[in-house]
Amino acid sequence: MLQKIRNYFFTLLFVLALLPLSTSIASAATTLQGVALDGSTKVYEQTNTSSTVLKSYSQGTILRYQAYSDNWYKASVYVSGKAVTGYIHKDDVETATASPVSVSVIGLDQPTNVYTKASTSSATVKSYAQGTILKVQTFTSKWYAATVYVNGEKKTGYIYKGDVEKIITSTESVSGIGLKNPTNVYAKASESAAKLKSYAEGTILKMQTFSSNWYTATIYVKGQKKTGYIHVDDIEKVWTSKQQLLEGAALKAPTNIYSKASTDSSVLRSYTQSKVLKYRTFSENWYTATIYISGTATTGYIHKDDVKGLSYYNLTVDEATAMQVKVNPMTDESGSWEEANATQVKHYVDPTNFLANDTSSYQFLVLSDLAGTKATELNNALLSGKGILANQGEAFITAAKTHGVNEIYLISHALLETGNGYSTLSNGVKVSEVDGEPVTPKVVYNMFGIGAKDACALQCGSEYAYKAGWTTPEKAIIGGAQFIGNGYVNAGQDTLYKMRWNPAGMEKYGYATHQYATDIGWAVKQTARISKMYDSLSTYNLQLDVTTYLPSY
Repeated sequence: MLQKIRNYFFTLLFVLALLPLSTSIASAATTLQGVALDGSTKVYEQTNTSSTVLKSYSQGTILRYQAYSDNWYKASVYVSGKAVTGYIHKDDVETATASPVSVSVIGLDQPTNVYTKASTSSATVKSYAQGTILKVQTFTSKWYAATVYVNGEKKTGYIYKGDVEKIITSTESVSGIGLKNPTNVYAKASESAAKLKSYAEGTILKMQTFSSNWYTATIYVKGQKKTGYIHVDDIEKVWTSKQQLLEGAALKAPTNIYSKASTDSSVLRSYTQSKVLKYRTFSENWYTATIYISGTATTGYIHKDDVKGLSYYNLTVDEATAMQVKVNPMTDESGSWEEANATQVKHYVDPTNFLANDTSSYQFLVLSDLAGTKATELNNALLSGKGILANQGEAFITAAKTHGVNEIYLISHALLETGNGYSTLSNGVKVSEVDGEPVTPKVVYNMFGIGAKDACALQCGSEYAYKAGWTTPEKAIIGGAQFIGNGYVNAGQDTLYKMRWNPAGMEKYGYATHQYATDIGWAVKQTARISKMYDSLSTYNLQLDVTTYLPSY
């Protein structure tokens, strides 16, 4: 008897060893539920798609089967009234979740349908209006299951996930700005639903998160409390984190503080261009500001496009002045050039000495922002009668666009350096020798005084132009803009103030470095011209960035 048992055991091991891994039989006979994926989902006689088809099912049919192998399920089907075991390939069905979870969703379609099968081609069991809140259960990756009642009879149907939007289970309170005029609160989560209430653009509303596209809001209609729905596209979310106190320069003339977060709302107060204002962060497009009206603190709103933040540096004005004095800056305040003393340097280093003046505050004009003007306007309003620079508007616009430097600044700089277009260096110098060596003679132009050192302005400036290939006024304008853009503006020194004093360099290295000029008044001297230029234009863009130092204690 013992020998027979041994023989049986070894025979069984031999048979199991011959079975391929891909056909390992499932040990558990758990019944699964799934959805037929193909238009004709087949049950085969064997685990082979070339075998006889016992039965076929339409797409979306709910099938029951058992695990069998890595690639196959086993199912019982009836053929001519007789139960037969067949096999379904795993790629032909999607198994439903074994642990369904109840969720709530919003109907997106009009109407939102519940189908008899998990297929939009199947019959509709029931339909709901867009925005209706529905309770469903997770089923497959693309379908929910739902229990509905038809003529009092309980039925199971299926809702396509693309037809609904999932409701958030963990809500949070948010505040937002109404963007539309009016901003509507709807009876359902649908813009086609009835409007419960409307608010003016800029109104601050309190809401709850609800879904990816909707907020809920509690409102009162004729004294009755109601829950309504606001579309997220109609709201600009207010930042809930601690608001940050900022300072900035007013960009517009005038710069308004509004009663609501809307430029169409009433104006509480107006400020002149370049006025430094204090405000707090609020939303993506708005700041809040506290102002006093008849002695009462009032919250107003400033649009972000109407102010420009300040650039902060980790050093005081006194520290910056001390660094600058060490590099022997110059001044012509006495009528002739001489070294500037510490008092004179500090006056020009301290930005607060110029903010109250609309003209001198142009030294904080952001030079990397283009003015957006036309060549004809530049020629007629700014360059007429300016010697070699006359009718060069197109060249200045090309230079600005090519090298990212404000065209009004380029014109102002060129007029300053060329004596309004009449300097010798700008009107063409014939160069036949460079660095003491003979070269092919050429007439060259230099519109920005680049390379024109104090000790050898004409010779050094013309030799620089020769090396750069500035053989026409246009080339000199465009090439000079490249020098200014690459060397200063696009390197972060994008205001006249930063070009002259380079506060970032002082902060980083602890000494004065990479400055465009030695004249302490260089930045301010250009502002009167730039201010008049902007006043002469019909349309333009203008941005300011005011350098701010640590307070001295």
